[in-house]
Amino acid sequence: MFEPVASQAMHFNVSEFPAFGESPDTRVIGTQDVGKTAWEEGDKLLLSISFESGKKQGYTLEYLSGVWTLNDKVLAISDITGVLALYAPDCEIKSDGSIGLASGKLYGMAEYIPAKTTVDGLNVSISFKDVTRTYSRLRIAADAGQELTVATTGFTPAGATEVATEPYTLTANANGNAFLYGTFALGATVSVKTDDGTALADYTFATEKHPEGIKANTSYALNARLIDLSPAVEGEEGLYLTANCYIVSEAGKYKFRATHKGNSNLEEHALTGIESVCVLWESFGTATAPNVGDLIKANLKYESGYIHFSTADVYREGNAVIAAKDESGNILWSWHIWLTDQPDEHVYPSEFVSGGSAGTMMDRNLGATSATPGEVGALGLLYQWGRKDPFLSSSSISSSILAESTITWPSAVYATVGTIDYAIANPTTFIYTRLELENYDWCYTGSESVDNTRWTTSETAKSIYDPSPAGWRVPDGGFNGVWNNAGFDGVTDAYDDSKGGFLFDISSPSTTWYPLTGCRDYYDASLYQVSKYGYFWTASPGGKYRVYCLYLNPLASGYPVNTMYDKGRASGLAIRCVKE
Repeated sequence: MFEPVASQAMHFNVSEFPAFGESPDTRVIGTQDVGKTAWEEGDKLLLSISFESGKKQGYTLEYLSGVWTLNDKVLAISDITGVLALYAPDCEIKSDGSIGLASGKLYGMAEYIPAKTTVDGLNVSISFKDVTRTYSRLRIAADAGQELTVATTGFTPAGATEVATEPYTLTANANGNAFLYGTFALGATVSVKTDDGTALADYTFATEKHPEGIKANTSYALNARLIDLSPAVEGEEGLYLTANCYIVSEAGKYKFRATHKGNSNLEEHALTGIESVCVLWESFGTATAPNVGDLIKANLKYESGYIHFSTADVYREGNAVIAAKDESGNILWSWHIWLTDQPDEHVYPSEFVSGGSAGTMMDRNLGATSATPGEVGALGLLYQWGRKDPFLSSSSISSSILAESTITWPSAVYATVGTIDYAIANPTTFIYTRLELENYDWCYTGSESVDNTRWTTSETAKSIYDPSPAGWRVPDGGFNGVWNNAGFDGVTDAYDDSKGGFLFDISSPSTTWYPLTGCRDYYDASLYQVSKYGYFWTASPGGKYRVYCLYLNPLASGYPVNTMYDKGRASGLAIRCVKE
């Protein structure tokens, strides 16, 4: 569709703007942004008109109130021999009538699109319809308003004839995107940093990644965001959304605050003496063992109170643990990185309060990469009660075979060495107990005493050992617990033998899946009872020395769901988090 232009003598018709598209693989990086898609108020086309005399005269067409308006009257119309029309926001008309780069601008920061022009008497058609760009677009995904320094090699900017040698200073738009326009040769590199020099992204247009070369008229995307997993609490100075578990749902660079233990912001829980950080283990939660770096790259760093890490370039779901160490290599604290899509919130209706809610639960177990019935990814991870660090579950929904990981896990140790400090310093070591230690606890407090504060109920603040992500916690149990209040103990027809679990009806969205996870035995740390029974911790102490849990037993005649069951603290059970 052509739009007429108002002019004193000549008439200009301009076609629609040729928008850049984005391929499906680039849309998943940052916020999708196709860039400019149509002419907008104030857009300008630069015209260089040639005459028989050999002279050139420059003009500007400006898009005002839906009409293209010429800035001056064209003289000697009959002497026109050609019209060059160009959309190039960073260029200007020069004194000799030619078009060149505007003062203070660099080629490559904006489009440079010559149009096809046809002169027919007083009518000039300016068409972009069949114009094919000879260059590519690189969309750099960052944070909205962020200033970026972008250095390149092997990059010839749109409108230029030589390779760029100067770095670019770009500002991300409201969608968090900045753009470069030009031709990238095979082997070309792009380095993105913040204005203070923090590295955000480095990319090489390598042959193995682009076997068909770098295509013109194609949009590429580079992820240069540094995502803060522990942002400040709005309106609360000095408070941050810290936790022992962080959810990562896409490839990229991340950081989280490591100045305090767990979810605490209190000085008494300050974390000091960090000299190094590392990935302790990675797992897909399946029978396939990942290679080191398949989930998280090894180039971690600790800087200014934050731990920085990057996922693999190709995002994969699973779980990993990052540890901070002192100068002697002793572990000071560790964090669970949960690589999965963001869990949905499931509202459980109250059985006792009409129209009320028993609680809002996650749609999956802590550490699960799926909420789909019958998938091994729905099993999640297992925890000893009161410990913040996870242990592997099964690699199968039908057998008790531990999932593979990047490490050989240390042998379990006896509870006589089990202390809070030992558990923190040895997050991969299971601490077992025996009957002669009557409290069934991994934390050795003597045969007659127990500690009920490692995980806490909703009556008190969330403890620093709670393994849940920010905004979630281990649920209350027993009579006042979420499952009892939701009437789960009265359900008799939810078991699905073929998929190995229970599908419960709830108010929103409609159903929720609980797999038969089995457990890690308090007696020797072995995994058993997968596909036979399901156990899910609560934060509420139960019978003597024990803690309430949700117990699923399809073999129990008439009562397959028990919301008042309890287990010893040394057992390794699954967790289904409740929203705080």
